[in-house]
Amino acid sequence: MSLYARITLLLMAFVLAGTLVSSWFTWNTRVEDNLRANEEAARTLTAAIAKSVFADTLEGRFSRVRNTLRSIAKGNDDISYIMLIGFNGEVFASTWPDQPPQELSHALHAPSAEGAHASVMLDGKEVDDFSYPLLDGLDAHLHVGYNNARLERSLDRVLDNTLWFMLGVMLLALAAANFAARRVSRPLSQLADAVEEYGNGEPFVPPDVGSDGADVGVLIESFTHMVEKRKQAEQYLRIAATAFDAQEAILITDEKSNIIRVNRAFTHITGYEPGEVLGKRPSLFKSGRHDCEFYRQMWDILLREGHWSGEIWDRRRDGSAFPKWLTITAVHDADGKVTNYIGNFIDITERKEAESRMLELAYHDPLTMLANRYSMQERLGQMIALARREQTRFALMLIDLDKFKQINDTLGHPVGDRLLIEVAGRLTEMVRESDIVARLGGDEFVVVFNAADSLDAATTLAEKIVKSLSAPYLIDGAGLRTSPSIGICFFPDDADDMDTLLRKADAAMYRAKAKGCGRYQFFEVETA
Repeated sequence: MSLYARITLLLMAFVLAGTLVSSWFTWNTRVEDNLRANEEAARTLTAAIAKSVFADTLEGRFSRVRNTLRSIAKGNDDISYIMLIGFNGEVFASTWPDQPPQELSHALHAPSAEGAHASVMLDGKEVDDFSYPLLDGLDAHLHVGYNNARLERSLDRVLDNTLWFMLGVMLLALAAANFAARRVSRPLSQLADAVEEYGNGEPFVPPDVGSDGADVGVLIESFTHMVEKRKQAEQYLRIAATAFDAQEAILITDEKSNIIRVNRAFTHITGYEPGEVLGKRPSLFKSGRHDCEFYRQMWDILLREGHWSGEIWDRRRDGSAFPKWLTITAVHDADGKVTNYIGNFIDITERKEAESRMLELAYHDPLTMLANRYSMQERLGQMIALARREQTRFALMLIDLDKFKQINDTLGHPVGDRLLIEVAGRLTEMVRESDIVARLGGDEFVVVFNAADSLDAATTLAEKIVKSLSAPYLIDGAGLRTSPSIGICFFPDDADDMDTLLRKADAAMYRAKAKGCGRYQFFEVETA
């Protein structure tokens, strides 16, 4: 078959298909319009009939109601019947000579709502039954059956018009197809050859059709542009596929925040397989660590600026909470409407743990895990400020271990370190959380006793510390002994600033050490 014939048949088939589709849509539209119009007219007429018999029904003049109904039905061939029925099923009036037929028994007891309707079969034909309740306390409702005679006539006219329209279009299409086929057969043949080569994997070379193919030139130019766009799209898809499979988790939702896609990194981090989360909302992963205000502010920023980034805690499939750094970006269409949200996140658990360890090291002695000098000074400064404000006092004890250097040099640093850890544990057991226990370095410790309102309280604690730290230490099966030398001073009795407190406690400690091992000494002027 020649290209000319193929083009002619193709154009005819295309026009025929288009005509059929267009006619089908036109037919359906007209049918739906007529159905809606017919239904609306039926509702309106039913309401009008109900209003026309309302007064007679109210006064119980049912014979007049019956005459009115029959007169209305006789003047309208679309109406098959009219019935006025009580809510108990009693027929007050109808257009039937006797009782309504069995097919209408449903209407005798069915509740009625304004405009409600149902289809019934009456004498082998479908009838639409419309009901209307009479209000203002009347125990009655009106039923009107419409036989659709007017609708059928209207649809017959629509069908005739549609068929004539299709015939006219086909005749015009035949003439147009013949002309177009002759005009474009040669350029299209050249284009077909070029497209076939492109389909076989060859580069697309636009054919030179000259002036005779001017009508096809636009098609060739558009196809060439499409090929270039396809190449770009394929490149973008390769890039997107590579990015989507990156180590960063990606979650995509629709405009209603329903998840539509996740990548492998998402599954690796959260433990959720795609089938477990698709169609669900990201709130599935909430950890419970953030309040409603947090999410409200997040969405305010996202909707206002189109993106949001921040740290957030979510929950994995196994129930464990984890921190992540999340970036949410809103995707908009050409009209500015949000079509999707894209969430990218990474698990920052290791980073948070590293930060926690760094913070721990910044404020704690790495060997004993007691507060270090920096942390002690910070907390002591806060305690001084509070004591000044509330006019209270506290005791500061500076502790130095007796003969520790001898143990360290003789048995080695590992044994000395274990001894320091044991001393730290015993000190911690003797104070409250509101007190301070710190290691300044070496074998020097500080205890700030917040409840030392009297000399007796400080004395009691000092004696407990001496007794506890002087008890034997069992390390690697060997019993070791050391004892503390303690210097004590009071705020604000002996000093009202940190440096002076530490200096005077140090002086008292050396005075205690001079008296022998396992002693404590309160600061006195002569010790300075």
